[in-house]
Amino acid sequence: GILDQESIAAGGNYFDRHNVRINLDASPTDKFDIGTTISLSRSSQEGTQQALNSSNLQGPQALGVQLQNTLGPIYNADGEYAMISPTFAGFNVGPGTGRNNNYGYVNGDYYNIDQTINNVLLNAYIAYKPIENLTLKATGAVRNRSTFNNIFNKKVRNFFPDGTSYFAPDSDRNRSNESIEFFTETYFVTADYNVDIGEGNLKALVGYSQEENSIKNFRASRDGHLTDGIQVLDAGQPTNQLNSGSETGFAVQSLFARVNYNYKGKYLLEANVRQDGSSRFLNDKWGTFPSFSAGWILSEESFLNSSNTIDYLKVRGSWGKLGNSNIPNFAFAKALSLTEGYSFGGVIVPGVGQSSLGNENLSWEKTTTTNFGVNLVLKNGLGIDFDLFQRQTDDILFNLPVNVLTGFTSQFTNAASMETNGWELALNYNKNFGELNLQVGANISNAQNLVTDLNPNIAGGETDRIFLSNGAILGEGYRPGAFWGFESDGIFNDEAELNSAPDHSLMGSEVGDVKFVDLDGDGAITLEDRTDIGVDVPEITYGFNIFAGYKNWDLAAIFQGIGSASFQGTFELFKPDAGGYNTANLWEDNWTPQNTDAMMPRVWAGQAASPSDVYPSDFFIWDRAYLRLKNLQVGYTFNLESIKIDSVRAFFNGTNLWTSTDFPLIDPEIRTGVGANDLYGSGQEAQAGRAPYMFPQLRVLSFGIQAKF
Repeated sequence: GILDQESIAAGGNYFDRHNVRINLDASPTDKFDIGTTISLSRSSQEGTQQALNSSNLQGPQALGVQLQNTLGPIYNADGEYAMISPTFAGFNVGPGTGRNNNYGYVNGDYYNIDQTINNVLLNAYIAYKPIENLTLKATGAVRNRSTFNNIFNKKVRNFFPDGTSYFAPDSDRNRSNESIEFFTETYFVTADYNVDIGEGNLKALVGYSQEENSIKNFRASRDGHLTDGIQVLDAGQPTNQLNSGSETGFAVQSLFARVNYNYKGKYLLEANVRQDGSSRFLNDKWGTFPSFSAGWILSEESFLNSSNTIDYLKVRGSWGKLGNSNIPNFAFAKALSLTEGYSFGGVIVPGVGQSSLGNENLSWEKTTTTNFGVNLVLKNGLGIDFDLFQRQTDDILFNLPVNVLTGFTSQFTNAASMETNGWELALNYNKNFGELNLQVGANISNAQNLVTDLNPNIAGGETDRIFLSNGAILGEGYRPGAFWGFESDGIFNDEAELNSAPDHSLMGSEVGDVKFVDLDGDGAITLEDRTDIGVDVPEITYGFNIFAGYKNWDLAAIFQGIGSASFQGTFELFKPDAGGYNTANLWEDNWTPQNTDAMMPRVWAGQAASPSDVYPSDFFIWDRAYLRLKNLQVGYTFNLESIKIDSVRAFFNGTNLWTSTDFPLIDPEIRTGVGANDLYGSGQEAQAGRAPYMFPQLRVLSFGIQAKF
């Protein structure tokens, strides 16, 4: 296949991909089957922002809300890029601030970036049947993903009104090349036995699997290029050349077995057990995870098989345990940095220093799930699936903040236990009305999470809560990752209202500021009045779809949505002034003595600089519940009996065509904190909630033709 796309972001951003896939299967004898799959792809991406898929200060969505070019001209009288002065702007702009003339990013004058990714996936198997009902199978697969990143910073003058200038985006040209190789080997060996025993059928499987992964990285850079026209690494000066490299990897081994018994096609039993070993743990590498399930197809019983109403009815139950080892490689180790510098007699000499706390007691995170369900199909075309479930997750792996006196910021640990209770309901209806075929489906699920226990051996675990880096908590009796702050009760409209309220000295509140709730009733707003003010994970998710066909026409529509979910608004757009960003329209309705019935409090300058926002509160929690038409496709199939083509279908396809939400900003699918680790590094979730940094969902309209020969 071939894909060629141009980004909607200005400045010359392109993506193209070529891929091919080959499947081969053969049976040389009655006892042997062999096969292989070969998949090759190569993609290339070019960009002119600070980084590809940029979600940062110079990303295309963030540039649109920065003030420097709103307040001043784009070009000076000579046609050069202009920049307002810091004095006029009221915030820092220019060298070292990252705030330059934005049109240098938009026009592609600051950066040239390209990325090439080569993917190779090879898979082969051999199956042997030594006796009847027994199949032995060995499978091997390798995957290699090679990524090459190249970035060149140009050198473009920005001029202040007084005629002085500086170079953007940096003071000097710079070229960096990076190579990343991701290599994985996977092997499976299984023995599968399938035999009929009287009126029953027995299936048994045992197996072994192994996965080994390695990631290698190398980066080199030079600066001092004499011109933007020659951008190769060697054209830079060797004086400040730098290089760095790293290598990491992990391995997993597994033993597993499954027994499945089906009696008379209506009594179903299954048992599984697996033992997994991971290199990501030091002292507790292995975990054993069993599961069991049973089902009864009542519609096959004599008292139901002649029913005029029920076509199919099944009740089922299951219990099982699974493990999770999704943490960074070698998180258990006290990592050492070999590039530390120490001063001896005024001379800096190389040395070794500890760079992480490590935790040799890390072990598997374990989730135990109990489920009961019913599958029902009625003869009128209605299908109903209903499930009740409970999940107990113990030894949850979490990267928690640690005391700054340790010299480190965080440590991975088995932090807590959590209980999830929920249900799922799915409805399906399939019916023909003459030449109209109609299929309608709907689903809804509800899952409520609650932290039930904290590890008493971690800082804060001896109490009932731990504060996370984004201001949320992990606390017993609270929802995991709950935003922690004050409940609000409107805005102080006059002195009488302020004087009659609980003491707000903690914030220094004045008329026009947000009014907070005294939860403990002691007559004063204190830190003890904080509570759970929301979580960013919805308890309710739902969706529905419609598929219809009439003669040569067909239609498919898919809707998705979530119930209440909180977005914690911080930084740009959520505050009246956030250091160089345009103010969101919602601040038009701000409190003044002449506008006391306002939606927003009185305005202020700066971050966390007002009694209204010095502490988190639900006043700046936004509900991102939504319903979205995720996809719509309408097609028409032509009758072409005169030519040798089976069918030709023309279609229209639309993605994200319609959304219903009260969320005030760009996209309700953006979660607080999503992307924060990618933007700022692990543990920096405190920078989340920066909506301008998040690239929104795109609305895509496409037309196409499908031909079958």
